[in-house]
Amino acid sequence: MSLSSLVKPKFDLRELFDSRKRPKDEKTKAQRLKKAALKKVCLTKASKLRLFEATDREEFLRIQNFSLWVNVRKFSRRQQILLDNISLEVKKNTVLGIIGPSGAGKSLLLSSMTKGIFDTNNTTQFKCNGQIFFKGTEILSTYFPVELLRRKIGWISQTPVLFPLTVRENVLFALRARGLYDSKILEKKLENVLRECALWDELKDRLESYPIDTLSQGQAQRLCIARALILEPEILLMDEPTSSLDPASTSKIEQLILNISKKMTVILVSHSLSQIMHVSDYAAFIKGGKILESGTSKELFTSPKTRELRNFISGLY
Repeated sequence: MSLSSLVKPKFDLRELFDSRKRPKDEKTKAQRLKKAALKKVCLTKASKLRLFEATDREEFLRIQNFSLWVNVRKFSRRQQILLDNISLEVKKNTVLGIIGPSGAGKSLLLSSMTKGIFDTNNTTQFKCNGQIFFKGTEILSTYFPVELLRRKIGWISQTPVLFPLTVRENVLFALRARGLYDSKILEKKLENVLRECALWDELKDRLESYPIDTLSQGQAQRLCIARALILEPEILLMDEPTSSLDPASTSKIEQLILNISKKMTVILVSHSLSQIMHVSDYAAFIKGGKILESGTSKELFTSPKTRELRNFISGLY
């Protein structure tokens, strides 16, 4: 079975995999149930394909000549280049730190890896060319099932985003959504991931409390990380996860990053150069939508090759 055989049906897979986009003529419950059934069938078939199985064991995540732009005005040919010819390779079970001035395109690059900026409900119509390969599979294909990709990639944003649920249900939400209801398995996974995030001793007696009312900012962020880790992703994308935290909470998350990098890849965007030096194996410097320099963290910080990076490290901008 090939990926092309999955996209031959007459229905539009882009609509099928986007729960927010509904055709105008879809009004009945029967139609919605039919679409949900088709979506389940396609995901089942897609999961049996040899996706995410790189022929080269060394290849894990590779970005090749990737550019991103947006039209300045609707129906205008004038374009604003946001990311310009990005090429980058990320190795398995390492930490890649991405640094650069504000507005350089760091967060856009992370979002591109999950196809988040191409969601059909996004009011900004981003366009791109180039390729992004994850374990040998090109993920920017129009018909590539986004659900399969996002089961492999976790996301941690700058501000903790918690559901209006208890601590327990926040962490277990995604597992229940995927059909796991065995209480013994769920409780074991819950305890393991909270211990991993240094939250078990702090929250074991407060699992039924509501996070929004009771947790500190640092605890809330670590709870978001626990919610992502319980799904066992292969890549964790972190967009300035400690920017609003105190030094003690920042230190706990940095130690957590070092621990989880033994079993998954972490891509970390941060304005803290000391943090990148401390936790990352590799680093990339972005300015004006271009990667001006990349390599090991030690190389970038001890022997910068470009004037722009030297100025950035020196704090000139």
